[in-house]
Amino acid sequence: MNTFQLDIVSPERQLLSVQATMVLIPGAEGIFGVLPRHMNLIAEVAPGVVEVHAEQKVERFYVSQGVAQVNATSCSILVNEAFPAAEVDISALQARLERVRNDYKYEELDTARVDLQSEMTFLEKVLELHAKS
Repeated sequence: MNTFQLDIVSPERQLLSVQATMVLIPGAEGIFGVLPRHMNLIAEVAPGVVEVHAEQKVERFYVSQGVAQVNATSCSILVNEAFPAAEVDISALQARLERVRNDYKYEELDTARVDLQSEMTFLEKVLELHAKS
């Protein structure tokens, strides 16, 4: 067994379902790797880049916060939002970030502010990581 089933899923859609040889995931305590026959694990996913090694190529996905569930034969990454790094539209992300910042300034409900803060953190991280690449 040299591969494992990898799924990246957001509430809107399944972004990826592939037999992977390795995946690197941004965790709350740093980046961690998953290989075939990995021990059982449930871990918090932090905003960042998931790097997927499959079919002799590497794909990168920007992900927001979420959770990863890992066992010996599979890894499921469940996040609030994700998209392929190759499809980044910087101007659209910058405009969205400005809208979210503006909404945050005027939002009075604490629960809504938490969601907006989470979205701002994700967008800021994507823009930061994209600028470094």
